[in-house]
Amino acid sequence: MVIQILFEIFFYMVEKREIFGLLCVSQDLLLKGHKMAKQLSSGGIETTLIPDSAAFAIIHAVNKVIIGTHTIMADGALRALNGTHQLLLAAKHFAIPVIVCAALYK
Repeated sequence: MVIQILFEIFFYMVEKREIFGLLCVSQDLLLKGHKMAKQLSSGGIETTLIPDSAAFAIIHAVNKVIIGTHTIMADGALRALNGTHQLLLAAKHFAIPVIVCAALYK
Protein backbone atom coordinates (compact mmCIF):
# COMPACT_ATOMS: atom_id res chain seq x y z
CA MET A 1 0.00 0.00 0.00
CA VAL A 2 2.69 2.50 1.01
CA ILE A 3 4.83 1.48 -1.97
CA GLN A 4 1.93 2.05 -4.36
CA ILE A 5 1.40 5.57 -2.99
CA LEU A 6 5.10 6.35 -3.47
CA PHE A 7 4.96 4.99 -7.02
CA GLU A 8 1.98 7.22 -7.77
CA ILE A 9 3.86 10.25 -6.44
CA PHE A 10 6.97 9.43 -8.47
CA PHE A 11 4.99 8.82 -11.67
CA TYR A 12 3.05 12.06 -11.10
CA MET A 13 6.39 13.89 -10.87
CA VAL A 14 7.43 12.31 -14.19
CA GLU A 15 4.20 13.53 -15.81
CA LYS A 16 4.96 17.05 -14.55
CA ARG A 17 8.40 16.78 -16.19
CA GLU A 18 10.33 17.11 -12.94
CA ILE A 19 13.87 15.84 -13.29
CA PHE A 20 15.00 13.41 -10.62
CA GLY A 21 16.62 10.02 -10.24
CA LEU A 22 16.10 7.22 -7.75
CA LEU A 23 18.64 5.00 -6.07
CA CYS A 24 17.20 1.63 -5.01
CA VAL A 25 19.10 -0.30 -2.36
CA SER A 26 18.64 -4.06 -2.61
CA GLN A 27 18.94 -5.76 0.75
CA ASP A 28 16.92 -8.95 0.72
CA LEU A 29 16.96 -12.40 -0.83
CA LEU A 30 13.45 -12.00 -2.27
CA LEU A 31 14.79 -9.42 -4.78
CA LYS A 32 12.22 -6.79 -3.82
CA GLY A 33 14.70 -4.04 -4.65
CA HIS A 34 15.24 -5.49 -8.12
CA LYS A 35 11.50 -5.67 -8.75
CA MET A 36 10.98 -2.10 -7.51
CA ALA A 37 13.82 -0.77 -9.68
CA LYS A 38 12.39 -2.56 -12.72
CA GLN A 39 8.90 -1.09 -12.13
CA LEU A 40 10.28 2.42 -11.68
CA SER A 41 12.57 2.28 -14.71
CA SER A 42 9.77 0.90 -16.90
CA GLY A 43 7.73 3.96 -15.88
CA GLY A 44 10.38 6.32 -17.23
CA ILE A 45 12.22 7.09 -13.99
CA GLU A 46 16.01 7.02 -14.01
CA THR A 47 16.74 4.29 -11.46
CA THR A 48 20.02 2.89 -10.16
CA LEU A 49 20.17 -0.36 -8.16
CA ILE A 50 22.96 -0.97 -5.63
CA PRO A 51 23.53 -3.54 -2.87
CA ASP A 52 23.12 -2.31 0.69
CA SER A 53 26.84 -2.83 1.32
CA ALA A 54 27.60 -0.02 -1.19
CA ALA A 55 25.26 2.55 0.40
CA PHE A 56 27.98 4.43 2.29
CA ALA A 57 30.09 4.80 -0.85
CA ILE A 58 27.36 6.47 -2.90
CA ILE A 59 25.13 8.20 -0.34
CA HIS A 60 26.97 11.52 -0.68
CA ALA A 61 25.17 11.94 -4.02
CA VAL A 62 21.70 11.50 -2.46
CA ASN A 63 19.34 14.33 -1.39
CA LYS A 64 16.82 12.30 0.64
CA VAL A 65 16.51 8.76 1.97
CA ILE A 66 13.02 7.22 1.87
CA ILE A 67 12.58 3.89 3.63
CA GLY A 68 9.68 1.63 4.41
CA THR A 69 9.29 -0.06 7.76
CA HIS A 70 7.17 -2.79 9.26
CA THR A 71 6.49 -1.04 12.55
CA ILE A 72 7.23 2.23 14.32
CA MET A 73 7.44 1.65 18.08
CA ALA A 74 6.14 4.09 20.70
CA ASP A 75 9.68 5.27 21.48
CA GLY A 76 10.41 6.02 17.80
CA ALA A 77 12.36 2.82 17.11
CA LEU A 78 11.81 1.06 13.79
CA ARG A 79 11.33 -2.58 12.92
CA ALA A 80 12.67 -2.63 9.37
CA LEU A 81 14.51 -4.86 6.92
CA ASN A 82 18.13 -5.92 7.34
CA GLY A 83 20.59 -3.33 6.13
CA THR A 84 18.38 -0.36 7.03
CA HIS A 85 20.48 0.52 10.07
CA GLN A 86 23.63 0.74 7.96
CA LEU A 87 21.85 2.96 5.42
CA LEU A 88 20.54 5.27 8.15
CA LEU A 89 23.95 5.55 9.79
CA ALA A 90 25.41 6.64 6.44
CA ALA A 91 22.60 9.20 6.05
CA LYS A 92 23.29 10.52 9.54
CA HIS A 93 27.02 10.82 8.79
CA PHE A 94 26.34 12.96 5.71
CA ALA A 95 23.38 14.85 7.33
CA ILE A 96 20.87 13.61 4.76
CA PRO A 97 17.18 13.80 5.75
CA VAL A 98 15.36 10.48 6.19
CA ILE A 99 11.67 9.92 5.45
CA VAL A 100 10.10 6.81 7.01
CA CYS A 101 6.94 5.41 5.42
CA ALA A 102 4.69 3.02 7.28
CA ALA A 103 1.10 1.87 7.00
CA LEU A 104 -1.35 3.18 9.57
CA TYR A 105 -3.94 0.84 11.00
CA LYS A 106 -6.63 1.97 13.42
